[in-house]
Amino acid sequence: MNLAGDSWPIFLEPDHTKGGEKEGKGYVSENTKGIKVDLEPGDMLVYSGCELEHWRNEFKGEECVQVFLHYNNVETKGAEEHMFDKRPHLGLPSWFKR
Repeated sequence: MNLAGDSWPIFLEPDHTKGGEKEGKGYVSENTKGIKVDLEPGDMLVYSGCELEHWRNEFKGEECVQVFLHYNNVETKGAEEHMFDKRPHLGLPSWFKR
């Protein structure tokens, strides 16, 4: 979800056969420029990052404020094992123990 700041588009490649290569800190698609999604403040994008190739180019602006909400489909293999990023309590740091 984009809250404010300069534009920083995300690119999505719905065709998994076109793959991508790591370049620096992101991915650059080999065969296409993908679909450019440029979110305005208040806009949100929901997609399955494990099933859809996605990347961003290097940020060239001064400020970009966004919120990332990740989810785990309970029907996915290993979902229970990865619940809460393997933390015993949601919202507490990973070093916290019961």
